[in-house]
Amino acid sequence: MTSCCQRVTLFLAGVFVSWSCVGETHGVGDQLFDVRGTVVDTGGGRVGDALVVLINSGPDVAVDWGRAEDHPGAFVTRTDMRGVFVLAEVPGASYYLYARSGNGQAHVRRIGFHYDPPPPYDVHLSMTEVEGTVYWPDGRTPVAGAIVGLDYDFFMTRTDEHGKFRFTGVEPKAYAVFARARLPLTLRDVAAAEAFAKATRRRVFDSVTQGFEEIVVESKVTVEPNGSSQLTILLHGGVVQGVVRTDTATPAVGVLVTGGRRARITDHAGRFELTHVPVGSCSLAVQGRNNEFRRTTVNVVPGGDPTRVEITLYPFRPQVTFHFATPNRDVLANEGIRRVWRRYGHGMGGVHGLGGLKTDDHGRWQDQWMDSGAQDYLFFSATFGYAEQTVVIGEGVREVHHQITLTPGGSICGIARDQLTGAPLGGVVVMPIRVGADGLGDSQSLWNGLMGGLHNRLVSGYPITQVSRDGDGTFCLRNLAPGTYRLFNTGVWLGEEFTLEDAEDVSGVEIVVATPLAQRWVVGRVLGPDNAPVANTEVTFIIDHVGPMTGPYGPLDGVPRRAVTDELGLFRVGPLQAREYWLSAWTPGHRSKSEPIDVTTESIDAGDLQLVPVEGW
Repeated sequence: MTSCCQRVTLFLAGVFVSWSCVGETHGVGDQLFDVRGTVVDTGGGRVGDALVVLINSGPDVAVDWGRAEDHPGAFVTRTDMRGVFVLAEVPGASYYLYARSGNGQAHVRRIGFHYDPPPPYDVHLSMTEVEGTVYWPDGRTPVAGAIVGLDYDFFMTRTDEHGKFRFTGVEPKAYAVFARARLPLTLRDVAAAEAFAKATRRRVFDSVTQGFEEIVVESKVTVEPNGSSQLTILLHGGVVQGVVRTDTATPAVGVLVTGGRRARITDHAGRFELTHVPVGSCSLAVQGRNNEFRRTTVNVVPGGDPTRVEITLYPFRPQVTFHFATPNRDVLANEGIRRVWRRYGHGMGGVHGLGGLKTDDHGRWQDQWMDSGAQDYLFFSATFGYAEQTVVIGEGVREVHHQITLTPGGSICGIARDQLTGAPLGGVVVMPIRVGADGLGDSQSLWNGLMGGLHNRLVSGYPITQVSRDGDGTFCLRNLAPGTYRLFNTGVWLGEEFTLEDAEDVSGVEIVVATPLAQRWVVGRVLGPDNAPVANTEVTFIIDHVGPMTGPYGPLDGVPRRAVTDELGLFRVGPLQAREYWLSAWTPGHRSKSEPIDVTTESIDAGDLQLVPVEGW
């Protein structure tokens, strides 16, 4: 037997590591099955009297593999003299199948069966093992009760009171290894967190004890055939020490400081200390009892001297006051602007959709910030146009003012046609992407990230992307800011590029796309709240897939559909794929109930779709 010993030291990365658990719960439906198989040793011989254990592999199931037979709810048996085992009446689910012989050879694998009987399993024992110890950053104090996993949720166990763990019988291959441990909370931490939660009437303590205060490290290990891999896992991180003061230089007592998934309350001198903080850039957030807030960034170094920081917590949150005007400089008083977006920092992760706003009698609107810094704004109104504005508020500044002029942009209008027949085609998604000097779309652009949007979110507020209209195939992309644009259809560049200057309009554009082979149409009638036909009106039809194809953003083809009703309120939309849908009609401020339709014949009559007012529009 060959032996391969490998030592790995793991350090905490500069970012928090997440993991997912995809195990399934015990029992699917009422199905019960017999699990059968044969246990074979390294020499190919069948093993009698071998222990066989079946353990449900649900989320966060950590097993003591040395005593797998004692795991709660485990199914346990032993092989007969022929090496055969049977576990009777096992509910369908996902499991760990574990076997161990008297001489220490073992095997563990993941299996699953739900509605069909499982096949016989050949269990091949081996001497492979992964073992090691988890230590706190001092390298001497073991961590008891830490979860250690191979390939995240594939195999998991817990360390014993000496910080030791062991996997036996795992398949020889490369594994990602992670260790996760809960940091101990002292009585002082608990009392301070509870006091803060009570003072602010927030359940901060729950997040401190349940979501925060964990440390995670990860690395990789390769398990050789019949070999042993030895791991030393060090829960390594840095220390952040600091003091929080008010703007009058007095200690800010009893405020919550969070960072690196750590949380502490400042003491009587405004001091705090965060331990085991992930190494690298760390954002610290300070929350006062009266809703004060401050954020700052520190660079955490491993071990050694702590990172020190001094933070001033101001007794207010800064705000920006916008003064809106029309292109001819008239005050935009008591007017609604449908869409507002704000981005903090870089990238799209810090984008917040603020919904809409309404100006006051003087054309003003105020937005309160969490903290000082720089933020990008994007305003859009179908009536008055758009505006982009970068706002900077310095540290300790209470308020800044900005003049905003909404400017109508240019437009790109045209017709979508069928690639084969050349006929006008409705339901074609047309998305304008503003490109940079290098000819590529800027993925960090607030405009492209939000104004382009998703075609099935037109109704809820991505105002630029459009679908061509059923009947005549027309589309018109309006209020485009000056720049160079490329038109895309479901991620495919349509091959043309347009440069707009100011409110320039481009018309007569033709785009050509392929249509589904199976083409079906839906007809029906749109009624208003008063039961009268909605005649000669453009209506948007929201068509959602039925079943698992519908994700958080709905279906990905042919929605929404735009069509103009005739004098009787009748409509016809298509072509659509032959399948089931949910159908509803929408006009500004009104929407109908979603109705199921089965589009499997040439034409489907959806009946009457009655519009009702949408609350809050």
